[in-house]
Amino acid sequence: MAEAAAAEATRRLGQLTELARMRAAAEWLAARPQLGLRVFARGQMERQARPQAELYVALLEATLAMLEGREGQPAQAPAYQPALLDLWRVPEAIEHVTQLLRQRPEGLPLADCLPPVLPGTVRCQLQQQAALASTLVASLELARDAMLEMNQAVAFGSISLRPRPDHNYGPDSAV
Repeated sequence: MAEAAAAEATRRLGQLTELARMRAAAEWLAARPQLGLRVFARGQMERQARPQAELYVALLEATLAMLEGREGQPAQAPAYQPALLDLWRVPEAIEHVTQLLRQRPEGLPLADCLPPVLPGTVRCQLQQQAALASTLVASLELARDAMLEMNQAVAFGSISLRPRPDHNYGPDSAV
């Protein structure tokens, strides 16, 4: 029994020694500089805490500066408005398609209704796409109003326009 007590005492003494080593290591780690407390990464400076009263004064100064700055300026800042492009618009296309159908009562392809676009201009491709879209929409509007018939033989093929037989495109007819 004395041997067991001696072994237990030795084991406990080892545990106390290990505990003392752990405490010493913890004190050593706590004494080292810690990132964000005394050491900062990439040159960040330590922020000083500002008192609440100082924050309120700064807010009031900023508000006052903003309100004073508005008196000498116009009510609204000028808004950005891009320059309008000279594109073929739907009302112009409706008028153009109607005139062409008056001249050619047998009908015509949609491509013949496009306005001439001068090649080599800065926005040539944009103008061609806008003209095609406007002419197609104009033709759809005229077809909806039962003023013309649209036919397309195959998918993605050319579209042909023909005046409706019951609609008169004479010089006295309304568009």
